[in-house]
Amino acid sequence: MQIAIVDEIKSKDANNGMQVRDGGANRDFRVMFEEDEPDGFNFWIGRTVHNDEGDDAFVSPRHRHTFQQIKFVERGELDVTPDLYIHEGDLGYFPKGAYYGPQRRERGLTTITCQYGFNGEHQRGEYWTSRRAEALARLKARGRIEHGLFIEQDPVSGETRTRDAVDALYDERYQMVNQGASLKIPEPVYDAPVILHPGNAHYYQAAPGVELKQLGRFFDQPGPNGDVSIAIACFKGGTLDLSADRPQIAWTLGKGLKAGDRVCPSAAMVYSPRGEEGQIGGEDGLEVYLVEFPRLD
Repeated sequence: MQIAIVDEIKSKDANNGMQVRDGGANRDFRVMFEEDEPDGFNFWIGRTVHNDEGDDAFVSPRHRHTFQQIKFVERGELDVTPDLYIHEGDLGYFPKGAYYGPQRRERGLTTITCQYGFNGEHQRGEYWTSRRAEALARLKARGRIEHGLFIEQDPVSGETRTRDAVDALYDERYQMVNQGASLKIPEPVYDAPVILHPGNAHYYQAAPGVELKQLGRFFDQPGPNGDVSIAIACFKGGTLDLSADRPQIAWTLGKGLKAGDRVCPSAAMVYSPRGEEGQIGGEDGLEVYLVEFPRLD
């Protein structure tokens, strides 16, 4: 079981010359965990504080992905589309293949974001990051990136093709390591992102000193174990086991999360990889957000 504290993580450079989105150069972007596991599971989770506004704000076009996302709004409101928002304290589940956007992230917004997938659907960690510069160079050699889009002209037909720049970058890297095989975005199982309102859900007694709110289970991956589970635990002196069955993450805004032998300060996060057992707990009604990831077997 791994532990990360927001205040102990350094912000990553959001203006390092390899971005394919516009704006947001001054955002505080802290990655808590980033893993590329042997069974093909790939994910990252981090916290972003947006500090730009107006013409400098982070923006993205309408787009979709090969991977899934979970977004929690710690402060402010997050636009899913121009007329649909995730408000403070709520979460959103973003299925793979489902369109959302365009979006604008203004000053005052703080989010916790998790993205994940399997076998190249999602691409984080050294294996993929080390290929980012080459993939960008290959894209720019035959087209251009503007306003979050990759634009290229077919050398035979002369037709102009426009696609999301993140999609193009993922596809390019995938082709680089898979002998030219293309990474296809699947048609969505769920038509659009799903917004979850934890304040409207109810707790039930799960164990001595532990209450749970179950917020949702989603089946974007195949097989009987292809579901992701999202829940909240409220600790009143009890503990909750994190099984070795699947990878799991937990985070809290409050202080006092007990993870193994450590009592954590505020804004703590835990990652329990598949194959490892862990235990978390707390007191005084500490609320902890829980995500149990899919597995493919």
